[in-house]
Amino acid sequence: MLDVQDSKLARWIDDHLANRRQAGFALAIEGEQLWRFARFAEQAGHHGRLTVRLAAEWASSSREGKLLTAARRIKVIRPFASYCQQFDPATEIPPRSLFGRASSADATYFHAGSFTRSRHDFR
Repeated sequence: MLDVQDSKLARWIDDHLANRRQAGFALAIEGEQLWRFARFAEQAGHHGRLTVRLAAEWASSSREGKLLTAARRIKVIRPFASYCQQFDPATEIPPRSLFGRASSADATYFHAGSFTRSRHDFR
């Protein structure tokens, strides 16, 4: 297994997650995903700035190859890429819509007190 702990990317991931957690975000899944991204970059021999191409390659590399999974991975990378831009202005932020929507429309719910409605109930 590659040791990504000493890389610049690893330091930025640590700092990004610490800052976001200090702001009240749990980031359990997002943190795992960012470390998977770092391992992917290391295994690909990537050194240098975060690029849309690298993010897209990682996002689409899941075993299932689902677009929804790729879109969710891009959703995780975007805030991290924004964070990285302050240290490396050449960092590219992947477009939000690179792989489509990161959530299923059927999973969108509105909560009002103890009453929950699907967004389809409002049509």
